[in-house]
Amino acid sequence: MKFYLLMPIVSIVVIVIQTALLDLLFLGRISVELALVLVVYAAFRLDVVKGAFLALFLGFLHDSIGGFIAGVYMVSYLTVFVVSKTVSPHVHLNKLGFIVGYLSLCMLFQGCFVFFIYHVVAGIDLPASLFIHVFVPQAVVAGVIAPLFFMLLDRYGGIFDD
Repeated sequence: MKFYLLMPIVSIVVIVIQTALLDLLFLGRISVELALVLVVYAAFRLDVVKGAFLALFLGFLHDSIGGFIAGVYMVSYLTVFVVSKTVSPHVHLNKLGFIVGYLSLCMLFQGCFVFFIYHVVAGIDLPASLFIHVFVPQAVVAGVIAPLFFMLLDRYGGIFDD
């Protein structure tokens, strides 16, 4: 029960840190996707219901704050969660290299998904240079911070326990 009471507060804090504070820290050049890192963490460490609820809620918040097309982040976070949950029993999750590489791939998937949705739904053709200059550095940063984020959540993530 504690999870469902504290999860909205933690989600709001993560989205605010992601969209406001880290944007100021990196001067708007790179957006750090803490929410996606949290979704992958949830897939690796939580049960299906809690993790899916967290992924949907984080996606909803992200769409509400900065989404141009409603539901893009909800669908992408849920897709990443389902794939990660499917992969998690088959890999050794304590390997640093796997976490870095996997989070980077998830970020690149999300970038491709956003490009695809913007093209199909809104008819907006985003330039390929945007992908290279925005999503690739974002994937690198997410991969680098993921092990630290996982370590902090493992140590202080007691809100995920009931």
